Amino acid sequence: VQARPDEPLRIVDHGHGLSVAATPTLQIAVSGTIVDGPHLAGRLGLAADAGPAALVLGAYQQLGRDWLDAVRGSFALIVCDQQRARVFAVRDPMGLHPLFFVRDGRSLLFSWSTDALLAQPAVSGDLNRVLLAEHLLHRWSDARETYLLHVTRVPGGHVLEATSSDVTQRRYWDPAVAGQHEGSEESQIALFERAFDRAVLRCLAEGPTAIWLSGGLDSISVAAVAADVAARAGALGPDALSLGFPDAAGNEEPVQRGVAAALGLSQDYVPFDATVGERGLLPLATELAATWPMPMTNLWNPA
Repeated sequence: VQARPDEPLRIVDHGHGLSVAATPTLQIAVSGTIVDGPHLAGRLGLAADAGPAALVLGAYQQLGRDWLDAVRGSFALIVCDQQRARVFAVRDPMGLHPLFFVRDGRSLLFSWSTDALLAQPAVSGDLNRVLLAEHLLHRWSDARETYLLHVTRVPGGHVLEATSSDVTQRRYWDPAVAGQHEGSEESQIALFERAFDRAVLRCLAEGPTAIWLSGGLDSISVAAVAADVAARAGALGPDALSLGFPDAAGNEEPVQRGVAAALGLSQDYVPFDATVGERGLLPLATELAATWPMPMTNLWNPA
């Protein structure tokens, strides 16, 4: 997406699933998912099936300074407001969806893919050698930097604001909202349970789902809530996807199978050796890493 504060957005490459909405002086481009869409649509007086860009457009027009707080999900979005001569680029609060940009003279080029940016003639592929060295030393000095010298990241929970003379970034989302932690322990537990249920239900509402079910507390907790929420909503629970390890000390198969059976979840259990075959993990990890636009930090990904 090419943006200038005083000109309409130009969609260089629609890509997959890009949502666009516009008025004569305002354009919106959204990649990703906006959750609780029908609820937000009702608040804004829009059709219940309004798309992501239409929801963002309505929030921006109607909610003033609160528009960012109303949009939740996994997304990257661009707002170009010619009337105010402003461009806003927003990444979701948790940073689940990527968002990168490059300055090209008076224009800003945005994408959720560094490969897409590098495909543009004006974008240099020079490596950020200092950052590469820092990461090898496990130093994470600046979340805005990428492995490409001229490509910048919008961090999760941040909004970029561009005018004709300046580009700034600021955090718009803070998990520690004032007053959020007040009340008794019982009330806090109740708030957590409702938030947990809501988060899991959002995922189930997107369609057929699966959960990586290990033997740990985190995935078992999500699986238990998913099974309960799905039963109450009359929906199918997630499939359980489990990986078994040959070493007895690290093998969680009895717990994995027991949890899936107790929760009534269908399960695909695959032994580790069956996933990597005779070649072993390292050659497969090397091949997989070569196709990724970022370093692969989890060696178990091929399995």
